[in-house]
Parts: sequence; C-alpha cells; structure tokens
Amino acid sequence: MNVRISHPKIIEMLAKSLSGDEGPFPRRSGPSLVNFFNKFGYNDVYGSGFPTRWRYAEQKLNELVLKGKLEEVMIMALSVEELVSFNEVSLGDVERLQSDIIEFINSNIFNLTDRYIVKTKKDIKFLNKTEVKPLGEGFFAEVYPWIKDGKKYAIKKLKPEFWSDSEVTHRFKREFELMGKYNTSKYTISVYEFTENDNSFLMEFADYTLKEFINEHHHIMNLQWQEHICEGIMLGLMEIHPETIHRDLSYNNVLMIKNEPKLADFGLGKDSTKNYSYKTVTEKGVGTAHFTDPIQLNNIKDASIQTDIYSLGKLIDYIFNGSVVSREHKYSSIVARATNRDLSRRYQNVNELHDAFVNLKNTEINYDPMEELMQMVEQNNIVSEKIYNIFTRKNAGIILTDLILTNYSAALEVFEVFSMQYEHELEKLLYEMFEDLKERKLSFANYDNFGRFSMRMLEELGVYSETTVILSDLLEYVGFTVNRFSIQRLINENRNNKSIPSVIRNRWDSN
Repeated sequence: MNVRISHPKIIEMLAKSLSGDEGPFPRRSGPSLVNFFNKFGYNDVYGSGFPTRWRYAEQKLNELVLKGKLEEVMIMALSVEELVSFNEVSLGDVERLQSDIIEFINSNIFNLTDRYIVKTKKDIKFLNKTEVKPLGEGFFAEVYPWIKDGKKYAIKKLKPEFWSDSEVTHRFKREFELMGKYNTSKYTISVYEFTENDNSFLMEFADYTLKEFINEHHHIMNLQWQEHICEGIMLGLMEIHPETIHRDLSYNNVLMIKNEPKLADFGLGKDSTKNYSYKTVTEKGVGTAHFTDPIQLNNIKDASIQTDIYSLGKLIDYIFNGSVVSREHKYSSIVARATNRDLSRRYQNVNELHDAFVNLKNTEINYDPMEELMQMVEQNNIVSEKIYNIFTRKNAGIILTDLILTNYSAALEVFEVFSMQYEHELEKLLYEMFEDLKERKLSFANYDNFGRFSMRMLEELGVYSETTVILSDLLEYVGFTVNRFSIQRLINENRNNKSIPSVIRNRWDSN
C-alpha cells in the first residue's frame, strides 16, 4: 500500500534532505533556508528563537503540502539556479548533483509513496506511479499492458529515473529502431510509435515469455513441438544476424504468440552496420546470467555472433530439458558445440548450427550408442553429426573403448570420420578413453587392438600435437606397461615411418 506524500514521516525526511542533514543536498544554513522558503510567499526573518533548521523546513513543507505546492518546492530546490547558489557547487557539478538527489529521494523517501521525481532533457517533473502491475521488468525498463483503438498491445517504458541519462535514453531509442527494422518478420516482436515525452513505445502483445510457456507446457510437449520452437528462434537469429547482434538472448526475451516464438528485447542489441559513441563499460546490463556467454559477462564489448550462438545453445538445452539443469537429449551434441569455451570450436554462424540441427532432426537417434555406431557402419551411412553426438557425451571415452573391443574395424571407420570433421575434440575423447582403458582388466590379447588403433591414428594425423602425444602414450602403455610383444614389434617397425611426427619417433628411440 502506498503512503500518502503528506505523511508526517515523509515530510520529516524531505525536511532533513532539503536542510542538507541527510542525503546529497548541500547543507543549508538557517538564513539560507529562510530565503528559500520566502520564495513561496513567506516573509520570515532569521533571528533568535529560530527552531532547528530541519524543524523549520518541516513546518513550511507541511503548510505548502496543504496548498498543493510540494511539487513546486522540489522543482525549485533542484533547479540550476538554486543549486549553484551554494558556494561549493559549480555549474559543472549541477547535472550530477541533480541525479544524485533525485535517486536519493526516490529510493529513500518516495519509495513507499505513489510518486516519482524524474528529470527529462528539459525539466524536472513529479509523476504518479502506475497502479497497473507490469508484465515484465528489466534493469532499465518496465512493460505494461496497453489498449489502443480497441486493440491490446504492450507498452515498454524506460524507468523515469533514467530519463536524464542520455546514454540510457539513446540506447532505449536505438532498441526501438533496431526492432522496427524487422517489423515484417514473423520471428521478431513488432514495435510501434516511439514517444519522446515519456520514453516509451508500443509492442505486439505476447501470451507468454518462453520461460512461462515452458513452465506451463513442458510436461505435455512432444519432441516435434520442442523442435519447432527451437527452429523458430534459429530462423529469427538468422534473419537479424546480418545486421544485428542480440546480446541478451534468454528465456525472458523470447516471447510466445499463439505458440510461435518471437525474439524481443533488443535493449543490449548492437547494430553491426553503425558505430555508436556510447560507453558500454558503464552499462548496468550485460545479459541474463545462465544464458549469457562468460566472455560477454566479463565485457559486453566482446559480444559477437558467437556469443549469441552460446545463448542459443543454452536456450535449446532449456527447451528440451524444461529446466536450466542440463540432461542428455537428442540435441545435446549441438548444445555442447554451441557453448564450447573455445570460440574456434563453436558453430561460426547460426546457419551452420541450423544445418546441423536439421540433419539430426531428420535422423532417428538410438540411445544405445554402440548399436547406433554399428548400425551406421553396417548400412554404410555414417552421419557425422550423429557421431559427434555420441563422441561428445559424458561417457564418450567408455563408448570408444567398448567399440574398439567389440568391433575394431567399425571403431576405425567411425573414428576416422570423427577425426577429419572434429579434430579439436580428439584430445578430450582419447584422454577419456585412455583413462578408461587403464582402469580395465582385460585379457592380454584384447590390448593389442588399442596399440594398433593408436599407431593407425598417429599415421593418419601426422602432425605433432597433444592428441598425438596421448596416442603415443597409449601405444607405449600397451607395448611396455602391459608388455605386449606384438605392439613392441609394431613400434620398432615404425621408427623410421615419416608419416608419424618425428618428435614421437624420437621418444621411441629413447625407450
């Protein structure tokens, strides 16, 4: 419930603020307070018996509130003329001091009332807080329902405390301009009628945020429905990315209209066709934490198409899991690649990610990975995205170990495809497989295939790297730790094999 602005405690706090006893207002002497209030029709004279300064201000404010002049008093107190009358305040300090005072009064005095003080580019105003509950709220703006000409819209309003901040108002206007470029798109929210006076614009009215939609519907959503939503978000990004980076893609900024997803909230958006002079280092917002690339959280200037791809990967994961808690699903491999910490290993654009998504969409994923791999080899239909899906799972090293033990030739065939397409993933996979192998107790003959496998891949890769070091370690483990003579002979036979990196062969010479 709002407290009336005439409440004794509110008047007391305003009096102490105006006197300079609390908050950013400079301290007013007794004569200065008298001179200030005499501007409102009084003829007081400062002298003996004068009450405590803030008590005097409290008395005058109570009288002026009854006359409906409180707004006039506060506007006068915040005027340039009044503030520069203090000896310690220069003209260059005024704008900062006005903002500090307004923030203090709104946050500490008017926070329980139905009023704001706001500073626009031209003047200072008192505004009534709306009693309508916002549909959504961010750091800088709020969104409310709005009816115009009998049609329901949403209206997005910059919070009044930011009206005097040229950097924020510029960015808010830019958001409207960026979104307006895509008003003909079926994948973005349409916007209309920017109003300068109160920094607001109209938008299409949405049924849900994606978060609300998933919370309500996930338990009844089938795979095809989830895929449809993911593709809609991808297609929206594919439309905007030639010119715009979103930079705040999350479950709050994808809206649902008649079960269709639409991108919204370009407040952090960056038009890649223009240069802007605003200082992004002062921005309070850097995105929605779970969905935002850590690169961007460190510095929003580092946002790029690939940081949007990270957010897209997190959204895909959310849609299939119904939660920010990640579990294995059909598209887990796409999520893993989209959110890889190494930018060079991510999809380079949304089109590439979409192609991989469609490729997986049009295939049946068998959640017995061994059966899936064997079936691809038997049918001579090896799909690289399906191999990626399997070999980037949490237990991928165990899967590769099992495949080498079960069908050595099939293991070689699928691994060679994987190594050609996804060389950057080899080191992790081979390390996990080697660690798994060391934990197993196999019959001696079963170790031989791992030695042969390692030699074959050393020849295939041919370049010294961490991956070939792991392969050499594995080869030597089988040959000398397990003590398989057949693998020792294989090493001796390849000491002069120039297909194998010389650094690796030199290691063998030292054994």
